[in-house]
Amino acid sequence: MLKPVYLKSLKWGSVFFLVIIAQISILKFFSFVIRPNTVVKPDIVLIFLFFYGIRYSQLASTLTGFASGFFLDALGGGILGLHALTKTVAGFLMGYVPRTHKIHKIIQFSILFFTISIIHDILYNAIYIINTESSFWRLLFVHSLPSTIYSVFIGGIVYYWLKR
Repeated sequence: MLKPVYLKSLKWGSVFFLVIIAQISILKFFSFVIRPNTVVKPDIVLIFLFFYGIRYSQLASTLTGFASGFFLDALGGGILGLHALTKTVAGFLMGYVPRTHKIHKIIQFSILFFTISIIHDILYNAIYIINTESSFWRLLFVHSLPSTIYSVFIGGIVYYWLKR
């Protein structure tokens, strides 16, 4: 018989795997184009990683961030290792920040998640478009900010739903 710790890990692993599959396959139907070559979609893996980081330790959320990023890289394509790097950094920050601040209101959630999400998106987009002639402001306002706002909106809905 499996110990409760292993069952909890198996449960969270299964949830993250389903979220990764949904991120890759289903969320393209919830995305929209704001400019040519700029697609905005929520990052539900990042949302669930945030909730995982609230519940568990910094090490667990960092490792989970790496694992989810690794599977996103393996299944979704793109620059190999980019998701793993950015989700690891996000998992580290998510494991650290919520432990020092208790999140009781949706505004606290939104501010913390927005901060971590914008750091994640800026890091991701800065590496992704490193060989182009794009400026930091274009990176911030065209690529990072719309996805971050969309993710915070969806994350707020999930937060409200889970707190009921």
